[in-house]
Amino acid sequence: MKAGKAAEAVLRRSVLKAVRQQKQSEKGNGAGVGKDAGLFDIQAMPGSFAMSCALHCGTEQQAASIAVFRACNSLAAAGASPEFVTVQLTLPESAEEAELKCLMEQILEACRREDVTLAQGHTEISRYVQAPHVSVTAFGKSLGLPKKSGMAFVMTKYAGISGTALLASKYHERLQKRFPSLLIEKAEALYNMVSVRTEAELATGFGITAMHDVAEGGVFGAVWELAERENIGLTLDLRKIPIRQETVEVCEFFDINPYQLKGDGALLILTDESVRLISAFEEAGIPAAVIGMVTENNDRILKNGDEIRFLEPNRMDDYETAVAQMEALKGE
Repeated sequence: MKAGKAAEAVLRRSVLKAVRQQKQSEKGNGAGVGKDAGLFDIQAMPGSFAMSCALHCGTEQQAASIAVFRACNSLAAAGASPEFVTVQLTLPESAEEAELKCLMEQILEACRREDVTLAQGHTEISRYVQAPHVSVTAFGKSLGLPKKSGMAFVMTKYAGISGTALLASKYHERLQKRFPSLLIEKAEALYNMVSVRTEAELATGFGITAMHDVAEGGVFGAVWELAERENIGLTLDLRKIPIRQETVEVCEFFDINPYQLKGDGALLILTDESVRLISAFEEAGIPAAVIGMVTENNDRILKNGDEIRFLEPNRMDDYETAVAQMEALKGE
């Protein structure tokens, strides 16, 4: 496609036609050709106005939808209910219209699953990018989180969910040389777990102090960010962090740390009602476990059996490490 704003004919065929088929919001009207702003009635949204942004770059299958889930997950972790999203797509000149259409299908499917309206968007073709850039902003309302003195770190689902799914999809053929097809299919299917909206809404009915969605930097990164935000110390038990066997196998293949791998789909919750909360999660069919405890000092300790070390600030996500390794092998 030619550099610049996407042609109107392309927009009508591959973007707006699909957008019109989504569930229309009763709160206002979305944007369109020559209509660059969506108008919505925020008076119908009691509580605090909330917004969150997410960016995903790359050609991996479902990358665009994960950007939508990540923006909505961040709102859900703040005790907010996502209502609308806006999307900005920047594609390289080498992109075909079919690729744009596929990205829109991913985005709208994610919007459907999150029950949010795609309110506005922009599509640009640029000579300055080499891969699609998907930028999503989610908007919603927040009634706030109940405040209590949380003592336990509860984590839902598993470590490395989105990173495992993306790596399995991107390097399916390479993984097939070592693993059975069923394991790779299970790894790719972890994409279906990347939303945390259900568990976040359920958790707000309990005595929680804070929540944080796991994303870039994995579980270690999210735990550090939550502890930094709340200015607390903690002891994290590595052996209690839930992890799928598919993730273990994929991470061993790429020689990366699953606890530092993109983890969209897991939610961290600080609470002093962990027993009741985990029981409620189990009734809802959501895996959850206590993975650590708040301490009186500010030390952030990671335990692995008898081994003890200090947790460190977030570094590069190990997903990027794996991709860099594969790119290096191409050049050999």
